[in-house]
Amino acid sequence: MASGIAQKIGIAFLDGDFLHPRVNIRKMSDGHTLNDADRLPWLKALSDAIFAMQRTTKVSLIVCSALKKISRYFKRRKSTFVIFLP
Repeated sequence: MASGIAQKIGIAFLDGDFLHPRVNIRKMSDGHTLNDADRLPWLKALSDAIFAMQRTTKVSLIVCSALKKISRYFKRRKSTFVIFLP
């Protein structure tokens, strides 16, 4: 749905879950929950993606399930303007 909305209004879109390392994907596929250490490479990749998209587009839409406050802070560290929607 988010991809369709982004396309319709002409903004960049990224599904943040595509940035998970393969080891995390395997772990989740096996039914295991990721811990904070597992999430760190994903958060770094997400932060880099936010930074890159901010430099190349005026408005971007990134979807992911980063609900912890630390995740939100970490993703915001390289961005001047990020909005999180519940």
